[in-house]
Amino acid sequence: MPSNREQSSLDEIRANLRIDPDDMDTMLVQHAEYFDQIGERVVNAADLVATLKVELEKLTAELDRDIRANNARNETKMTETQVANTIKSTPRHEAAARKLADAQRNLSALSSLKESFQQRSYMLRELNQKQIARIYTGTTERGGGGGAARRAAIGDRNRAVLEDRAAERRRNERGQPERYRPARNDDGD
Repeated sequence: MPSNREQSSLDEIRANLRIDPDDMDTMLVQHAEYFDQIGERVVNAADLVATLKVELEKLTAELDRDIRANNARNETKMTETQVANTIKSTPRHEAAARKLADAQRNLSALSSLKESFQQRSYMLRELNQKQIARIYTGTTERGGGGGAARRAAIGDRNRAVLEDRAAERRRNERGQPERYRPARNDDGD
């Protein structure tokens, strides 16, 4: 099972699935960041599962070798099933198998959450299209009218978002070595 810290982090990410239809600009801008975060966690969880599988296989081989060597010294014979059952019943193997199962459960939860964010992107697209349609028809679902004022407010908000993105891009470019900066054409763009 995920630790309390991991569970609370998953709960925080899960809380970001909610969509505020009155603030679609923010929802659309933040979605890529949320999707990136969960995608990175899925990759890390898959990497952990693969690592734990390899460790379990190595431990199984090590225990198999030790059991067979012990049987050879004591001149006892065991069937393959008996050797496999003895390996599975050792505390080290049980702990490693439990750790792998927990990692696989966490990967499944994260993959499910990633799928939920994918579904959220479809919903955002649909809601955004509806919002655009309302703007151009001059109505809103909450009472009609006010189309011009709403279009102006949305335009102002979009300009602010674009200005924030441009400022962030400039800040990021200043901190990058020359070879990582995006190429610029002769016009200064």
